[in-house]
Parts: sequence; C-alpha cells; structure tokens
Amino acid sequence: MPQTIMIGAKDPNIAYLLQRYAEESGFQTLHASSGKEVLDQARRLQPQLIILDIEHGSQAECQVARQLKTSSTTRHIPIVIYSYLDELPDALRVDVDGWWLKSVMYADFVEIVKRIGLNPAARASSPRGAGNHRTTTARHIREGVPVIGNTQTDKTLLQVNGLKMHFAIKRGFLASRTVGYVKAVDDVSFFIREGETLGLVGESGCGKTTTGRLVLRAYNPTAGDVWFRDRKLGRVNIPTLDKSQLAQLRQNMQLIFQDPYSSLNPRMTLLEIVGEPLYVNKVAQGSALKDRVAELLRVVGLRPEYMSRYPHAFSGGQRQRIGVARALALNPQLIVCDEPVSALDVSVQAQILNLLQELQEKFGLTYLFISHDLSVVEHISNRVAVMYVGKLVEHAPTDELFINPKHPYTEALLSAVPKPDPRVRTEPIVMPGEVADPAHPPSGCYFHPRCRYRVEQCEQEEPTLKQIAPDHFVSCHRAHELQLTGVVGSEDAKEVDIG
Repeated sequence: MPQTIMIGAKDPNIAYLLQRYAEESGFQTLHASSGKEVLDQARRLQPQLIILDIEHGSQAECQVARQLKTSSTTRHIPIVIYSYLDELPDALRVDVDGWWLKSVMYADFVEIVKRIGLNPAARASSPRGAGNHRTTTARHIREGVPVIGNTQTDKTLLQVNGLKMHFAIKRGFLASRTVGYVKAVDDVSFFIREGETLGLVGESGCGKTTTGRLVLRAYNPTAGDVWFRDRKLGRVNIPTLDKSQLAQLRQNMQLIFQDPYSSLNPRMTLLEIVGEPLYVNKVAQGSALKDRVAELLRVVGLRPEYMSRYPHAFSGGQRQRIGVARALALNPQLIVCDEPVSALDVSVQAQILNLLQELQEKFGLTYLFISHDLSVVEHISNRVAVMYVGKLVEHAPTDELFINPKHPYTEALLSAVPKPDPRVRTEPIVMPGEVADPAHPPSGCYFHPRCRYRVEQCEQEEPTLKQIAPDHFVSCHRAHELQLTGVVGSEDAKEVDIG
C-alpha cells in the first residue's frame, strides 16, 4: 500500500508543487491549509511524513509544529519544515526534531524523503533524478543549518560548450545553392549555476536571442553541446534528445518573450493562455486547472477575476505579468528571459524585475537574462556574459565585470552606462567603424578593426576564451596587461560644479 505524505501549506502554489512531486514518486498525499486541519488530519490519518510550510516564522506557525512533536499520537511522525527564511525561529530549532527543506526542487524532495527512509525512487513509475541528487550532508533543524536546497550551492544547472549556429545564405533557382553562412553564434561557451541569474548582453544582432533559442532547442545547433541537469531525465545533452525526451525537458525550460503585446494570443482568455501548458502536458484539467491558474495569477500580482478577460484589456506591464505566469505554470527549473522589460516604461520595468527576483527566491528559479541594457543587467544578474558578433568576449561576476573589465569592448559598453551622480561625468568611448558582418567576419579578433588597443597579433590570430581569475573569463590577447576603466572608480571621471 502506498505511503502517505501530508502537505501543510497555506500557499496553494507550494502545496501544488510538493503534492505533484510526492505523487510522481508513488506516494499518496493529503493537503491541509490551516494549522487546525494539519493537527486533525495527522491524528486521524497517521501519515508517514508531514511537510510544513513555514512562511513567516510566526508564533502560530511554530505552535503547530510543536504540537505535532509533543502529542502522543503524532510525535513519532517525521517532520520536514519547508522555508526559504535565512534562519528558522528559535522555537523550531529548540522544540522540533525534524529536517529543513529550503527549496522546492524535485531533487531536494527526493533526497530528503530518502534520508527519512521512505525511498521514493523504488515507488516512482519511472526513474527520476539520475545523477541529480545533492551531495551535501543532511542535518537536523536543531543544528540550525539548512542543508537540503541551500541556494549557495555550486552545482551547475546549464553548461554550454562550443555552441554554433550558422545560417546558410542561399542563391540561385529555388535557393538551391549555398554561397555562404551567417555565423550568428560562433563557438559560445558558458555555464549557469542552479538558482542564479546570468545576464547575456551585447549590441543588437550579436546573437543573444539566437543563443537563448539554441539553449531551448528552438533551433538545432550547427555544432556544440548544451548540457542540462533536468530533474526527471538527469544530466542530458539537449541537441541529442529525441522528440519524446525533448517534450519532457521543455516542461522544465520556459521562455519569457520580449514583446508583451505580440506574445499573447488576442483570441484567448487569461485562463486559456496561462492554462494551456497545464492542459497540453495533462497536468491539470477542469476545476483543478482553474484553481491552478488562479494561484499563478495571484503569484504574479494579478487578480483571479481577470481569468475571463482578453489581453487587450491589460496594460503592457500586466501583459508581461501574464507572460511570467505562463512561464511558471509547469514549475520550470530554467527560464530564458528574452529582454522581458525592454518594451516597458522605466517604472514598470522595476516592478517586473522585482517580481522576477521575488519568484527566483521563492521557487529557486534559474534565469538566463538577455538584455542590451547594462543597468538592468547589473540590477538582476549574479554574473554577466558579453557577446560581440556571435562570440562571447567576456564572462565574469557582475561586480567584477563592472569594476574591472578586461575586454576593450566591455569597457566601451560600460562607458555608455548613465551615472546616477550628476556631478560625475565620463567621456563615452566612441568605437570607430561598423559592427563586423557575421557573414564575412574579419581575420583574427573580430573586434580588432574597432579596438584602440589592437596590436599585430590581434589582426592575425583569433583569441580564445581563457580564465584569468575565479569565474572571470575573457577572449583577448592583451587581457593580462590592459588596465581598463569600469563603471566604479573611473580615473577619467570629471567632477563638475553644477552650482
């Protein structure tokens, strides 16, 4: 007979995710949305495990956990506290003997129930999470250390190696003859750790969006590997997956589009737009679908009463929130954000960026954030990758890249970032010439015709991406010798008297 897990969560979104994981692993589930329900059902039904959602660490939340551990009918039941608080209240650490789960990830759920001794893998309908479990050492709540789902983990979720996308240039009758190739993405490599944001920046046409589409396999790459640590399939190389595997994978990789107007079908209501991923993947139907869509709308700051309305009834910021809700529907691990705020007013941009950060903290999301606005990227990203004519020229932690750039193109981009202090002005670096043609790139370094630091080697030899400091990679022959100017501490900054 299947074992039973009780989910005690006021937030239906959290309850939905945990119930889904438990049922996929072969467990029966119970859901209680109040403390009284948790206590009553635990005493009557005697589940094998109780997972409690501690949202604020309030006295009422802690009291439920304490009563479960002191009652003679429930004190033998293992307790897992789900909370993304930085530190659990003393009342829990002292009085409750249980476990701390700090993220809603399938691998974390699997690991913690196995540690308790329920062994979900043996009951799952199909193998899940191969190679996907965390390697940290489990500790109890009383030790005060969150172990399962620690957001500071160094585990890589996405690894891109040597990615290329060359579009053929066709000529002749019925375009039957290939006369060349546009190298939209040319030997790009980077990685994203679980729970972090990588900002991908560069001029229009440099290959940012194409890179994002290759990661999602909207395009089949010309060459290269895209390794992804999927919660169900394990570590997989996306370009090699067959159709059925790709369908499973895409539930865990979603896209937020640039244009909130054209990305929503004007003939569909919010219920149909946000609920479509759930319906197509047979996750929810009927009243369960409506309940799930209602909760997704609440999560992104929209009222559930809007479900019957069409996209034309909403502002640009509200439409982008609808796009975010749609991307969240299947609880993805990775979201590719393709310039999600570039079409919005500045005040609305800040609201959407703050929403994305809140959702990332709450659900442990990982973002590939594509943008041409360095100020936005600085605000939201943990690390930044800079592209120029299909190539990655620099890749570093955000503060390191903004303060200490090592590629001349990065320096030129940073010189155009507006300074918040009106007394400080810098002279922007004006790059001569035009952006190189990706169909006919120059020899050597692609940036050398516009670089003021170029030497003969730059014109003849193509640089490779090399690590010059921890997590700092740069593709420049002179990276070790150049002292370039960043946004902070500029020697060229001039303080002016504005009266």
